[in-house]
Amino acid sequence: MSNVILGSAAGAKAATRAQRVPAGLFLALGLAITAVGFIDLGFAWFPWRFGNGEWEFGTVSRTFDSLALVSVGIGLVAAAAVSRPSRWLIGTVAAVATIVLLGLLGSILIYALNLPVALRAVPAGASGALQRAVMRTSGFMLVYVAFYTWLTVYGWRSFRLSRE
Repeated sequence: MSNVILGSAAGAKAATRAQRVPAGLFLALGLAITAVGFIDLGFAWFPWRFGNGEWEFGTVSRTFDSLALVSVGIGLVAAAAVSRPSRWLIGTVAAVATIVLLGLLGSILIYALNLPVALRAVPAGASGALQRAVMRTSGFMLVYVAFYTWLTVYGWRSFRLSRE
């Protein structure tokens, strides 16, 4: 341990090796979790039934409910990309975050277009439950849009800086 503190070549080599092990673990775990999350979301969205307001509203709600798994996975991959550092991996994370952010913004538009119809269609006795569900999904929307906006900006900045 004193070699690392003193800054010798052997200490630097040991620190680099010790840093690669968690980065590799984060990468493998992140890729697996991201894949499982995207598979889950894929089954929610396919087969498409656009034009069916009930399906659109429910699918967008489920998407935001299920996005935690994808977000943790992408976060782990991002941590691995930055700790390695790997230019292509940083760029891939930035691109995936950008695509997810655009998808989320599109989903919010679909949700917003269906919200008035859903609120009118629900019986008066169940309107409280629907309102709570809408508030929950809206909160998730804010958090995920903020997270993916940050990850997109951070990822592209890191990608640009990794060139220098």
